Amino acid sequence: GNSRLRAAIEKAAEQVLHSGGQISCDPNARPELMSDSAIRAVLQSLIEKSTYLFPSEDDFEYLYPETNAEDAMALLLSSGVETIALTRGELGATIYSNNNEILHLPGHRVTEIDPTGAGDCFCGTFLSLVSQGNPLEHCGRYANAAGAMAVTKRGPMEGNSSLDEIESFIQSTPVNPV
Repeated sequence: GNSRLRAAIEKAAEQVLHSGGQISCDPNARPELMSDSAIRAVLQSLIEKSTYLFPSEDDFEYLYPETNAEDAMALLLSSGVETIALTRGELGATIYSNNNEILHLPGHRVTEIDPTGAGDCFCGTFLSLVSQGNPLEHCGRYANAAGAMAVTKRGPMEGNSSLDEIESFIQSTPVNPV
């Protein structure tokens, strides 16, 4: 945990918020990071300032060990987070919004080669689409497919896809049973 880097991240977040921007956060909480109280504090601060939050189920266990995921999400949604896209791997994703919308999106049936970068593809696709004014269901469906596509290729960015590729994937790839 580099203290100068943490300070720079906090300052950048404050500048974005002060200028009217929004923050998104993929917590990527790992045990080795969560054991450092300074890193944990900065990450929790960023989470609480986020408009869009992209946790995995494991992230909540590391970040809020005393609270179940539903209670943690409810608290975050009531305190300013607008949208939480809970990524669940092959089980898909669930999108929660602060207007009580809950969308369950099933995972796609794919052969996983490498999960590296799947979350980044999910987040990038979601944010790109939501910034263009698309409804949450559309953003989540495409992001979910982008994450599934990413795991079918080896490497962190090799699974990156265009919207046309994602559309074809959605139309041709069956989903897992819920």
